[in-house]
Amino acid sequence: MKLSHIAISNYRSLRDFSVRLDRFVCIVGKNNSGKSSILQCLTLFASGRKLAVTDYYDATLPIRIELSLTDVDAADLAAITDDEHRRRIASLLDGGTLRLVRRYDANAGKSSMQVVQRVPREERLRPRNVDELVKGKSRGELRAAAVERIPEVDSVLATAPTQADVKTAVEAYVAALTPDQLEESDQPLPTGLDKSITPLLPEVIYIPAVKDVTDEIKTTESATFGKLLGILFDAIEHEFGDIEEQLQGLQRKLSRVTEDGRVIDARLPKVKLIEETIERFIQENFTDVTLQISVPAPELRTVLNSAEITANDGYTGPIASKGDGLKRIVTFAILRSYAEFRDAGLEQAAAGSAVRPRYLLLFEEPELYLHPSAQRQLFNALSVFAKDHPVIVTTHSPTFVSADSTKLFVKLYKRQVDGQAPAADKCIVNLNDLSIREQLQLIVHHNNEAALFCDEVLLVEGDSDYVAISHLLELFRPDLISSATHVSVVRVGGKQSMSRYKTFFDLFGVRTHALCDLDALTNGFGKLGPSAESAKVRGQLMERLDAVGAAEHVRASSVADVREGGDGLSLYRTAIEQHKAWQSDAGRLDDLIAALDRLFERVYGPLRYATLTNSDDAEVARLKGDLIARLREEDIYILSRGHLEDYYARAVAGSDKVERAISFRGACTNVQDLDQLPSIQGCPTATEEFAAIFARLHTNSL
Repeated sequence: MKLSHIAISNYRSLRDFSVRLDRFVCIVGKNNSGKSSILQCLTLFASGRKLAVTDYYDATLPIRIELSLTDVDAADLAAITDDEHRRRIASLLDGGTLRLVRRYDANAGKSSMQVVQRVPREERLRPRNVDELVKGKSRGELRAAAVERIPEVDSVLATAPTQADVKTAVEAYVAALTPDQLEESDQPLPTGLDKSITPLLPEVIYIPAVKDVTDEIKTTESATFGKLLGILFDAIEHEFGDIEEQLQGLQRKLSRVTEDGRVIDARLPKVKLIEETIERFIQENFTDVTLQISVPAPELRTVLNSAEITANDGYTGPIASKGDGLKRIVTFAILRSYAEFRDAGLEQAAAGSAVRPRYLLLFEEPELYLHPSAQRQLFNALSVFAKDHPVIVTTHSPTFVSADSTKLFVKLYKRQVDGQAPAADKCIVNLNDLSIREQLQLIVHHNNEAALFCDEVLLVEGDSDYVAISHLLELFRPDLISSATHVSVVRVGGKQSMSRYKTFFDLFGVRTHALCDLDALTNGFGKLGPSAESAKVRGQLMERLDAVGAAEHVRASSVADVREGGDGLSLYRTAIEQHKAWQSDAGRLDDLIAALDRLFERVYGPLRYATLTNSDDAEVARLKGDLIARLREEDIYILSRGHLEDYYARAVAGSDKVERAISFRGACTNVQDLDQLPSIQGCPTATEEFAAIFARLHTNSL
């Protein structure tokens, strides 16, 4: 059985929220974005605990929490001990899926457990209305009422049908309805099943980030530690066979037991005496009343889950009374112990039991109070735990992001809704998609923090660009330095990687800006992700550059240079492969043209760039300025002067690009220092250019 989906409406900021679940889900987002509310809804689903009016996004509407269980099989249903209830719950399954709903009435009303079913669109045919129809009616009266409300069953009803006959006839008619005559609807669970269905659900272990003793939603800490210990004991439950026998023997001494259809009374004499004495006093007033006292069979799991931990840190006391740091370390130690036991094979040894315990671990900010190395160890332990029981964590730590273990990322953020209070929305990254997983593994090592915790990123090509642009950003936009704005500068290792990084950040709903040297217009332009209109203007610019620079007179050695190595060699080989593919399949002409375009761009690029930077042709200047302005509106920023180093003052020195960038930081201490640069015909001043670029960051101009 899997927890596959949760849908929440009207709970706090979760106005209309749904997300699929997986074995290991990582929820990220700013403070107050709704992360904790998701975990709390999962605890509310099972408990049905009373809520306050302040828990409603809109107090006039109900709160609805839907949980989908998929792949429910006979082994899962075995957790329901009552045979009749097990059969009735099995009848609610739709292809192994059970969609349960916890619904809270408006204005902090009572809650109820319901089930999503396909029912007739016509209200008169729905089960609850059929129940009302037959309730309290005799046979003759019953038939007349049934035929009046549902004439379609007239031909199949007997002269004096029973209530069961009417329900059976209606069910048969409903079973023959077409799909368009049905709709999904929340329906009350059959009587008595709201409690019986609880064993089918995983037991929730909720570890909040900060314990609030006034918040009853959160499980008490002592119970949480007991459950965590219970998980460890579950792993070695097969070692307790003799204890189980002793518990069964204890029940025989306290209660009557039934074996092979026979009632056996082997209770202790004093236990019998207690029952007889109470019964005697009752019969003084009610002579026909008999009494029977039964003591529930003690279960080993219940006993083990009641375990407590005490610690001596100067004085001995329960762990729940200790500091938050120590409590986190104890939780950490229990989970690491579980992982070690599982690796040692103890968990597998317990796998043969008929009904295995199910847990759902909800862990808020597990990184709290832990050193980074300890965070990694805890993450590994949670990854092991998630192999057996689903885990959902909320976190602010990039340590808890791994393409190898985490299956699903949910990034939360707030958005305004029709002038109402802000509501939570999400961006989902599913790592079960292999291409996305590979992308994350490639990029996330250095940039997961930006993807998961930033609103916007500014992509730059290399290390020196990162050093210099980060400094200029501080000078021009000091307002973006505060953590609340969440704008980061990210190096990508060359303009060829811009498109790949943009795709990566798009997955996480991050607005992406890209800043490149001027040569991006002549080489690698397609990697910037320009619009079709900008690509058209760029084509006009290249035609003009070719005309002005006489690009047709490319030296023969230029082609040979391309074949020497690096990206040029790769482009050359790709062009050859696409040409061969085109020869065998004429339909692949577009692929061949694209490969040749990339190759010729590499060949013509140096001459085109020289013309672009040295020509005083008015048409070249006009097209260049037009293209740069268009790209800026697309959050692609091209440095009009050339390379970033062309913006450094003469005092800048260094043996390599990074050293010169560091030197630039020291030489350029305010915006006015850029005004010392000489003017270039057709280009704005350096101050004007960077001011226009940085003005695009953290705006609603998209």
